[in-house]
Amino acid sequence: MHSTNALEVLAARIDVPAEELERLSGTLDSAELQRARRLPEATRRRFVATRAILRTLLGERMQVRAAAVPLRKSKNGKLFASGGVLFNVAHSKDLAVFAFTHNLRVGVDVELLRPVAHLKGVVALALAASEAADLQLVPADDRAAAFFACWTRKEAYLKASGNGLGSPRDVAVTLRPGAPERLVSVQGAPAEPGRWELTSFEPQPGYVGAVAVERAA
Repeated sequence: MHSTNALEVLAARIDVPAEELERLSGTLDSAELQRARRLPEATRRRFVATRAILRTLLGERMQVRAAAVPLRKSKNGKLFASGGVLFNVAHSKDLAVFAFTHNLRVGVDVELLRPVAHLKGVVALALAASEAADLQLVPADDRAAAFFACWTRKEAYLKASGNGLGSPRDVAVTLRPGAPERLVSVQGAPAEPGRWELTSFEPQPGYVGAVAVERAA
């Protein structure tokens, strides 16, 4: 990284073949291996691949072996590592995305674009009223993709800010119209001392992702 406030976002396939599993498992600690053993085979492969890739990427940035990365969990279950690197991870189906910064809170999300049965009911559970109203302006054929784009933006912000303990309907996350930068306007969340920059991206065809990062003061 050239700056302590730099943001890096990377994507990786996690549908690894069976023969890769043993090699990747060598980077996991005992607790991670125990968790992996309890998972169904397909889920186990994705978990092991995601965690091994995360450890590898963190190790490169912290200049330690992947197996030696000091991964810990906070009281609310969020992964963190001592050493000054802040990160967040998300996965959907066969793809994982990883975001890294120094000193700035960050959240990332990804979703496989797919049809949604009973989309109206899902929207009622997941989106704030203003977000749902905006979605109704989208042509019906494009509405599922627009929902996932909206959801990933919201989830990335909630993960970065730590405001995800209540219902997602309680917080509306929108881009400020006409803003020169992709700044997030948040309604319904506790007041934030900083501003948030949010970007949607396509990590791979057929997927949509979003990353939210706290802006430097």
